Amino acid sequence: MTISRLLLPVLLLPVLLPAAETPPPAHVDVIELVRQAVESNPERQAYVAALAAERESASAASSNPDPVLSLEVGRKRLRDAGGAFLDEGQVWTASLSHTFEWPERLRLRRAIADRQIEVAKLGLGRFEQALEAKATVLAYRLSRAQLRAQACEEVAERFAGLRKALVGRDPSGPAPTIELRSVEAAEVVARRRAEEARLALQQALLEMNQLRGAPSLAPLAVKAPMLALKDAPKLEELLAAARQGNFSYRMQVLESEQLTLQSDLARSDSVPGFTAGPYVSQDRVGGRETIVGLRFDIPLPVSGRAGSAERSANERKRQSEAAISAAWRDVEKDLGQTWLSYASKIDQLRMHKDDPAVRFAEAAKLAESHFRAGALSLQLFMDAQAGYLEAVDSALLIQEQAVEAGFHLRELSGVPFNPIANR
Repeated sequence: MTISRLLLPVLLLPVLLPAAETPPPAHVDVIELVRQAVESNPERQAYVAALAAERESASAASSNPDPVLSLEVGRKRLRDAGGAFLDEGQVWTASLSHTFEWPERLRLRRAIADRQIEVAKLGLGRFEQALEAKATVLAYRLSRAQLRAQACEEVAERFAGLRKALVGRDPSGPAPTIELRSVEAAEVVARRRAEEARLALQQALLEMNQLRGAPSLAPLAVKAPMLALKDAPKLEELLAAARQGNFSYRMQVLESEQLTLQSDLARSDSVPGFTAGPYVSQDRVGGRETIVGLRFDIPLPVSGRAGSAERSANERKRQSEAAISAAWRDVEKDLGQTWLSYASKIDQLRMHKDDPAVRFAEAAKLAESHFRAGALSLQLFMDAQAGYLEAVDSALLIQEQAVEAGFHLRELSGVPFNPIANR
């Protein structure tokens, strides 16, 4: 037993040393985090593969189908009119045929395939833009969550220190007891808020690690930047740019162009393509007979399918034109609402020349020193701490909402507008 007790620290030493020597997480800049998220996100490869697939399909859209080689082999038995056997042998036929499409139809199919490539490009661009915006907003949310957790922990420690000081004081009457209980209650609330802030920080960390392809629990600390948010462009400029830059609207326009081309293609199908090619047939029964000829096949449009397909394509085209008008109204509404929201958040942030969270942090620290010196009442001390936490929550929430609204403006309009100017 004594030997095992002596060996236990030795056996645990290699396990304890790496944990003790684990370095703290390095502070990463927001721009670097966004770059990692865009380059390392695994979902982006699906959009890249979809674009490559559409390009491969387009390369074959404007070409005629491959020629077809047919071969027929059999045996033939020859009898006279009375049924007497005369001869028996092998017969075979070989043909090579090729289907030819009209040039106009090939052009239409190529144009439809080109629209599919544009749709795939739009999908990739939309994903990359949304990923960049999400990573940027999440990075700033992560940095703000760090500040909020730090502020809550700081206030909780102040209340804890004050509680320890009040416990050692001589209770003379009900006032000291009430003060002690008030401080204990404030400490409980601050601890709860600190725990909520740490949980929000961990959730943001998990989401950021997932975006940048890192392990879920990989340690990460974001450099907390000072933000200077820019004014948004004029609403008229954003609306003018949205006709070419809004991904959803451009998708509707491309879909309408495709349906127009499909309507033209359905009309062209009323004159079908034809199949032609040589053939050779040989019969060796009762002699040797060889036939060489040219085969020509053309479908007869007697079922009315072509007309029905053309009418259906025209109706889908009209439906798409109506959908374009509805999509543009949605773009106008979303852009207007987001522009107003962003301007409102900017006005709120610019009401204060400095960061209100920093100003209230200094007031809370000053209140603690004055209270310990006996120059401040307990109620004013507690009000200063509560005001500090409320100011931190409000300031960080408005900053986060402003950043989100700014990047949403960029997504809706397609304008290369970055709402953040780092100071």
